Amino acid sequence: MGEGIMSLEGGGLQRLKNIHKIQHPYGECDTTLLSDKDFVTRYRMVAKLINHFIELESNTDRLILDLGCGSGISTQLLRQEVKCCEFIGLERWQKAAKEANSKGVNVILSDIDVSDMPFKDECFDIVFSGDVIEHIYDTDHFIEEVFRILKDGGLFVLTVPNITSLFNRIAVLLGFQPFSTNVSTKFSIGHLYEEKTSKSVHSSDHIRVFTVNSLSELLKRYNFIILTRRGIGARYYSENVITKLAKVINKMLYYAPTLASSVVIIAKKRRI
Repeated sequence: MGEGIMSLEGGGLQRLKNIHKIQHPYGECDTTLLSDKDFVTRYRMVAKLINHFIELESNTDRLILDLGCGSGISTQLLRQEVKCCEFIGLERWQKAAKEANSKGVNVILSDIDVSDMPFKDECFDIVFSGDVIEHIYDTDHFIEEVFRILKDGGLFVLTVPNITSLFNRIAVLLGFQPFSTNVSTKFSIGHLYEEKTSKSVHSSDHIRVFTVNSLSELLKRYNFIILTRRGIGARYYSENVITKLAKVINKMLYYAPTLASSVVIIAKKRRI
């Protein structure tokens, strides 16, 4: 594929109105993300797992799709860490796609919620989806499309917030809103702990919630084999005693993903 941003229009399921009109701070937050230790650590953990599984394969020339690549920071980090791979990004927001393109990422502009992915069948070795599926209305179509564009035996790597994390279980038991969900697009309210930040309301556009087991079961329904599930913690936007303690606890939950704040799942396309 050539360099540049390619636009695609298509029919399909119409997105929920207003939710996806929320402004996403892609582009403006690049410096913050690159200096965000939580963000960088999460992607290094994901890259390490990807490397582990691709080392088991003989193919050394792999094509990876960063599905929902945002402003290209995730693609940059993975490109630095994952071995012997070429990357392509897919992004729904034009501003973010332009920013990623300026970083040298080959980006295709397309919205999976309203159209099929603009790729031929079985063209990718790996599809990475970093905290994207919780923003998708039609998750069945999303997973079907990933299955279609993956080669036989290809890897689907996705990260997602865990609605039944240890912290969420405690919060709900005490009558508070689960973390990574919000009742408002303007205010972060009702949580056991509210981070003091001037940023936009985080998680206000999450329209799906997942447990580790429910997402695993959904992937299995679409002929994916679950290879591994690991806790990868969450991003925090402030540094204090509470967030430091949360990071320590999440680190301990690496091998207990059903309790971790976020999880990475690596699944393999079953040959059918």
